[in-house]
Amino acid sequence: MIWWVVILYVAGLVLIFSEFFVPGGILGVIGGVALIASMSLGVYHFPDQAVQILLSQLVFAVVLIVAGIMVLPRTRFAGYMILDNPMTKDGEEWVSDKSDESLLDKEGEVYTMLRPAGIVMVGEQRLPAVSEGDYIEPGARVRVIEVHGNRVVVERVDEAPVDNE
Repeated sequence: MIWWVVILYVAGLVLIFSEFFVPGGILGVIGGVALIASMSLGVYHFPDQAVQILLSQLVFAVVLIVAGIMVLPRTRFAGYMILDNPMTKDGEEWVSDKSDESLLDKEGEVYTMLRPAGIVMVGEQRLPAVSEGDYIEPGARVRVIEVHGNRVVVERVDEAPVDNE
């Protein structure tokens, strides 16, 4: 019976370690079940050594998981899973949409409440936009201060006070 305990334990450790290379969770769950079955059989057949069985299996499982975390980034396989450098183009971070720089410094009107995101009308264009954190009510005048891909940042345009002179 001791061989079943050892076989289940080794199989559980191998399955948990292989989870680092074949992600998906199934191998890790099966490995965890094998470890629990190994502990249960070991404690059932050797109750006087229950503490040693539980502690040794727990310590080795933790050591194996830490080793997997430390070893995986250094493998060639990790090169296929981990992006090692940010996507850049001419020193700027990559964005999925082209930035419409012609919108910069244009004024428009808030179409839906900006909390801080909403819709603004700039000329005839309806644009999703965000304010710099302020809530801006519909109908208020805004100016485009930043365009980064499809992210348009606006600020409220303060109306100049009217002189009565």
